[in-house]
Amino acid sequence: AMLAGTAAWSVAGERLHGATPGKRLLGLTVERLDGGAPDARTAWLRHGLRTMSMLLGGLGFATAAITERRQALHDLLTETRVRSRGLQRPDLVWGLCATPPVLAAGALAFAWLGG
Repeated sequence: AMLAGTAAWSVAGERLHGATPGKRLLGLTVERLDGGAPDARTAWLRHGLRTMSMLLGGLGFATAAITERRQALHDLLTETRVRSRGLQRPDLVWGLCATPPVLAAGALAFAWLGG
């Protein structure tokens, strides 16, 4: 159920808004090569192929470093790309990025001091 829910969340976000809330926060959008929004079929296919890119140890994402349009393998196969529109809330993004290391350091300090 969780896998189906996350797939639906991702596909709906890319289909309806051109990005999931996380991508929108980072100023990223997913679009077809002609500039239009992905249709439902393309969004589902892209999600499945993105999962494949992850299961290949992330190698599917490495193609973004060597392709002209910076496309990951799943973007090449679905004729889509991720475009940057600039950070919408850089302060919030940096705060979210800093939270996990701060929490981890706090947990380690608590464990060290407590026991």
